[in-house]
Amino acid sequence: MAEAMTAEQRRSRAIGIGALLAAGLCLSSAGLITRHVEAADGWQLMFYRSVGMAVVLTAIFLVKERGRIAAPMRAMGWNGVAIAVVMAASMVAYLFALMLTSVANTMFIVSAAPFFAALLGWAFLRERVRPLTWLAIVAAVAGMAVMFTDGFRSGDPAGLFSALFACVTFAMMVVMLRRSRGVDMLPALILASIMSGVVCFFIAADIAVSANDMALGLLMGAVQTAGGFGFTMIGTRRVPAAEASLVLLVEPILSPLWVWIFVAETPSTIALVGGLIVLAAVTLQAVASVAWERRAAAA
Repeated sequence: MAEAMTAEQRRSRAIGIGALLAAGLCLSSAGLITRHVEAADGWQLMFYRSVGMAVVLTAIFLVKERGRIAAPMRAMGWNGVAIAVVMAASMVAYLFALMLTSVANTMFIVSAAPFFAALLGWAFLRERVRPLTWLAIVAAVAGMAVMFTDGFRSGDPAGLFSALFACVTFAMMVVMLRRSRGVDMLPALILASIMSGVVCFFIAADIAVSANDMALGLLMGAVQTAGGFGFTMIGTRRVPAAEASLVLLVEPILSPLWVWIFVAETPSTIALVGGLIVLAAVTLQAVASVAWERRAAAA
């Protein structure tokens, strides 16, 4: 029986890692998609992204809940509504960051979200932060400082601040999710897509865009966002959190790689140095977290 359980656990872990790799692949496509937009501005693109995301996630939700809507919506409570608001803000800021600065700059800054989540968890949930994590946080902040210095010199600080806002709001969402363990937050994700879509509809001067830009926006919502979050939910249920965060590092690695290969977008040397410092700090933290979890499991 023990061997059967071990085999089942290995299969589940393999499925989880595969799902997380698929999530990273989906999420890493955002920069490449935005680089093929013809004329749509951020609000227009975000509107169609929200539509594609809402349609796909709602279909998944209805199949998963077998048509039940009211009960899961009530279960998420006001905390779910707050999560949706923060998530919508993060998604909008993330897209504008991709459009205002390089993909590498955006991804390196957003990848520091676990550190902001650790700080917020320490401040509001009294969660312990290990000494190595504090060291990694200092390194990540130093790396971001290098990137911002380069951003002010090159004239694109708005994109960096948008990426930082996306990073902080995503970390806020993670901390808020910790308060709702055991509650399905897929309805909150759907609500976030609806909120962002409504806001963009009213802010955009016109939602009429070319067929190319509409298709790219819908593709981003249906595949990059809905697919990325969907696979992440599947993977994180089967793989420990620390190991999952390590696997998901494929996103900030692949995102700059795609635009470098297909559209020849290369970040400045200074920005790349700062970004690599951030990525090294995130990787160190993720590897250490895996080791801590395994030691705890063995004990």
